[in-house]
Amino acid sequence: MRVYYSLYGRLLNKESLYNGFKKVWRAKGTAGIDEQSLEQFASNLSNELDKLLIELKTKQYRPSA
Repeated sequence: MRVYYSLYGRLLNKESLYNGFKKVWRAKGTAGIDEQSLEQFASNLSNELDKLLIELKTKQYRPSA
């Protein structure tokens, strides 16, 4: 069993990001501020999740308003 000390720590896991993506996919989410569709994101899912994970770990991720 994994122990988390913060909510942010829960995000720093590729499996958690993948589970979040699956929820968005099932809900038929739409493109975000970057206008990247779910289909585009899914076509390169592993690399996109790796990139997002690196941005989160290095605290470089900045969501748009």
